Amino acid sequence: MGSRGRKSAEALTIPAHVEPVVVPDAPYDLTDEQSEVWATLAQSLMQEYGKVPAFIHPNLAEQCRHVIKSRHIHQLLHQLERGERPGTPEEKAKELDIIKYDRLLKMAERESRGIATHSVKIRAMMGENKKPATMVKKPWES
Repeated sequence: MGSRGRKSAEALTIPAHVEPVVVPDAPYDLTDEQSEVWATLAQSLMQEYGKVPAFIHPNLAEQCRHVIKSRHIHQLLHQLERGERPGTPEEKAKELDIIKYDRLLKMAERESRGIATHSVKIRAMMGENKKPATMVKKPWES
């Protein structure tokens, strides 16, 4: 709980030295695409919680892998739906291969579940019960 009354001029001034926010580097085994997702997710966590502890990194890396795999599977699904199939004109004229389509849909669902699972794990590990850094104080708490 804060102090009562008006804030002093000193309390209202901006500190002269503010530590720069540094996003942790992506693990070396992530691809360039996965590293871009890492930067986005890590930045989001830092804005919300102020830090990304080291024990979160394995789950965050796995989350990045699932996101990129999901993206690639959806690209394949899109190509299959539009009829962009390799082969001769006769093979391209065939109807949509239901077995291949079903397999891709199952793969997409599996990746979506992986994304959701790691999202929940990361939130739990970051301490969902803790107040995020961006939470605004209630008027009666100031």
